[in-house]
Amino acid sequence: MRRLVLWAVSLLLSVAFFNAQLLAQQTRIRIAIVGLDHDHVWGLLKDIANEPQANLVAIAEANPALVKKAKSQLAAGVSFYSDYGLMLDETKPEAVFVTTENDRHLAILRECAKRHIHYSTEKPMATNAADAREMERLADRAGIKLMVNYWNAWVAPSYELFQRVKSGEIGPVQRIIVQYGHQGPKEIGISKEF
Repeated sequence: MRRLVLWAVSLLLSVAFFNAQLLAQQTRIRIAIVGLDHDHVWGLLKDIANEPQANLVAIAEANPALVKKAKSQLAAGVSFYSDYGLMLDETKPEAVFVTTENDRHLAILRECAKRHIHYSTEKPMATNAADAREMERLADRAGIKLMVNYWNAWVAPSYELFQRVKSGEIGPVQRIIVQYGHQGPKEIGISKEF
């Protein structure tokens, strides 16, 4: 998960590098989170807090129990909203991590695209192929980065394989098939909100 935060911050900094005015104003990326019901968000909160180039400015969540849990884990200064549109308008984040129910991803991206806010979401990207294509179209049109957190991209074996292919030690790669699994949500301790 930490690699995800570092990658996202690096990506945004590289985009910002070409915008001298933005770099002159700030060096920390303003990040917001929409939704707290995906269990990956709790590790993400810790990673953002420990990343010196990231500044978590706000969280949008309507569930009072999840808001209370988040507040107990965060330093003061993070604003909480029940309406993510209002949060986007008032806090003006540069990037948003979306950790909501899967069927909300497209609607949230629409709002981020209108405001030119980079967007990262938990998997799956969308509930169907048409919505995924629409998300890609919206991001391209708005000139924003769209990323899906496929956790297997951030684990050590995947990173090692990528480095070996990049260096020419392995390749050219024609196809990679990977299969991951677990015992089930209940068995691995997934929360009821998830």
